[in-house]
Amino acid sequence: MPRSAKTSSSERRDADEAIEILEEHGADIAVLVTDFRMPVSNGDQLLREAAQRYPRIVRMLVTAHADKDMLLRTVNTGGVFRIIEKPLRIDTVRETLREAIAQWTERETRQHELLAMDETLAFLAHELNTPLATIALIAQTTIVTMRFGSRKERAKATDTQRPLEPQSSLDTPG
Repeated sequence: MPRSAKTSSSERRDADEAIEILEEHGADIAVLVTDFRMPVSNGDQLLREAAQRYPRIVRMLVTAHADKDMLLRTVNTGGVFRIIEKPLRIDTVRETLREAIAQWTERETRQHELLAMDETLAFLAHELNTPLATIALIAQTTIVTMRFGSRKERAKATDTQRPLEPQSSLDTPG
């Protein structure tokens, strides 16, 4: 994690309080760690809502109850980066948080690169559109000239009152 990055943590007792924090600071949050068992609702619901509303946040689940079905559902619907089993070991938590922050940093870097590519492509599309529009206009003018003659020829035909006939360079003997 870069030294200039600001780190802080916030502890909430239930998923509703955590959602309030996400609503207020979601754009600034890199990692969400939640226990599966929480008052009112559970960590599974919090992780699913966070995945839907704040997909860039890296989500982790802490649990003492490693029920296989619950874990599969949580991982599949909540996009969990890691599951940490209790009892917690401080070195494991630190390392997992470092990995989660590295994952978030990689996602952010990729997102910025994609935005830069989008801007570049939009610029290139605009720059290519101008010559293509000019080429299209020249092609249309050439088709009209081949079909009805040049502007001078059309003016001459109007002056002599003779009807315009489609002309083509292919019609002239050569």
